Amino acid sequence: MGSIRSIFSGTIVVWLTLASALVCTGAGPVDAGQTPPPPAWWVWNRPIPLNAEEAAGLRKHGVRELQWNLGTLARKGTQWTGADKLYLPSPVEGLTITPVVRLHHAATTMSEPTADEALAELLARLCGRLRCETLQLDYDCPDRLLPRYAEALKKVRQHIAPVRLSVTALAGWPRVAGFKEWCAQADEVLPMFYDLESDANAERRAPLLSEATVRDQIPLWAGCPTPWRAGLPNFTRVTVLDAQDKALGHVDTWRWETLIYDPAWEVRQPTSQGMTELRARSATTVGRTPVVEGGGLLVRWPDAELLRAASQAACAAGAEGVILFKLPQADSPSGWSVPTVLGALSLDQEEEKDLLPKIEDFRLLQKDSRFVLIHEGGIDLPPRFASPSSTDAGWTLELDLAPAAFVELAAGEFSGRDTANEKQTGQVTLRLPHLRSGSSLSSGYFQYLKPSAVLRWRIPQLSSVWQPAAPSL
Repeated sequence: MGSIRSIFSGTIVVWLTLASALVCTGAGPVDAGQTPPPPAWWVWNRPIPLNAEEAAGLRKHGVRELQWNLGTLARKGTQWTGADKLYLPSPVEGLTITPVVRLHHAATTMSEPTADEALAELLARLCGRLRCETLQLDYDCPDRLLPRYAEALKKVRQHIAPVRLSVTALAGWPRVAGFKEWCAQADEVLPMFYDLESDANAERRAPLLSEATVRDQIPLWAGCPTPWRAGLPNFTRVTVLDAQDKALGHVDTWRWETLIYDPAWEVRQPTSQGMTELRARSATTVGRTPVVEGGGLLVRWPDAELLRAASQAACAAGAEGVILFKLPQADSPSGWSVPTVLGALSLDQEEEKDLLPKIEDFRLLQKDSRFVLIHEGGIDLPPRFASPSSTDAGWTLELDLAPAAFVELAAGEFSGRDTANEKQTGQVTLRLPHLRSGSSLSSGYFQYLKPSAVLRWRIPQLSSVWQPAAPSL
C-alpha cells in the first residue's frame, strides 16, 4: 500500500508486547510452544460450491472451517419469508461447513415476540436437513433490543438442540444493558470488529479496522462469559463521495488498475490504516457508478499489520480464535489472499518488517509468444497508491529490452504499458496494480524484431537488481 506498516502509538506497542505472550485459549498464559487454532472464514453471497481446486488450496493452507451464509430471513407478521431461497452448500471433504442464516437488518425484525416460535421451528427443520453440528445466526440488533433478541435466541437454542447455536455480535455490546444475559443464550459469540461507526459521516472516514479498535474495543470482550472468537475484516470497500464530501454509497464493481492508474484520480489523503481518499480531477465513473468533478472515493481495506495486532489483542482478551470476513474469490479484487492473512497472523510482534513479497517470489517466463509473471510467494503484492514520499503509484515490470526490439507487444492482463517510463529509461515497462499470492499475469501476443540473447526483468519498487527470465515453454 503506500506504506503497509501501521504507525502504532507507544501505548499500543507496549500493550501488545505483553499480549504476545498469550494465545487464544481464554485461560491466560500457556506453554510457549502452543499456537492459536487456524482462523475460520465466512463465505458470503456465494451460491455455488467450492470447486476441487479451491477446496484443495484451502486444505493446503490449513483452513479447517468455513462459515457459509445460506441467505436471509425476513419477518412478515408472525411468520418468516425467504426460507425457500436459502442456499444449502455441499459438503467439502476435510472442511467443516457451519451454516449461517442472516436475519433481516431492520429493527422491526425482533419487535414481535409471537414470531419467535415460528423462527425456532423453521431453524430446527433446517438443522435437520443439514445435519450440522452448529448453526449460526447473524443479526445487527439495535442496542435497545438486545434483551428482546436474547428471548428469541433462548427459544431457538431450545428447538435446535443438540445442535450448537453460534451468534454474531456487534463490537460495542459489552457496554449494553443485558449483554451477559444475551451471551447466556448462545454456545458461541462472534463479535465483528469492523464497520463500527453508526454515524454516516464518521463511518465514511473510519478505517475498516483501526488502531482505536485494537486498543479500546477488543479488550472489552475480556469479560464475555461465553466462548468467543474475533471477527476481523478481509474485504475492500470503495465509497463514492460527492463534491461536498457526502457519502453516496458503496461501489460493487471496480478494479484496482482504475483506482491506481486512471489520471482522473489524485490522492487527497495518503494511505493510513488501510484507508486512502481519492479526488476526481474530472467527471468519471467507477464501474457503472458516475463520480462528479470534485467528488471522490474512499478506498478501505484492512491493514495487514493491524490484522496481526487485532488477532493478538483478541487472544489477550480471551478469544478462542479469529474468523475472517470474508473468504476471497479469484474473480474479485477484494481482500487479501488466504496465505497473506495467515502469514500476517502468524508473525511475532517483534518482527519489524513490511508485509511485502521478495523479488525471489516471482518468476518470468515466455509462453506461447507471451510473457507470464508468476507470483510463487506467500505474501500478496499489495495495491500501492502514491504517498508523500513517492509520487509514483502501483508496480511496474521492466524488461531489459528497448521498445524497438518488438514488432508488436500488447499489455494483455497487465494494466497497460508505462510509455512515460519507456521514454525515460529506454526499456519496455508493463504496469501491474497488485498481484495475489499464487496468481499470474500474462502479456498479450508479442513478436520480436531483435530478440535478446538473455532476457532480464525486474520490479524496481521491490529490487533494482535485474533477474534472468526462465526458459521458454
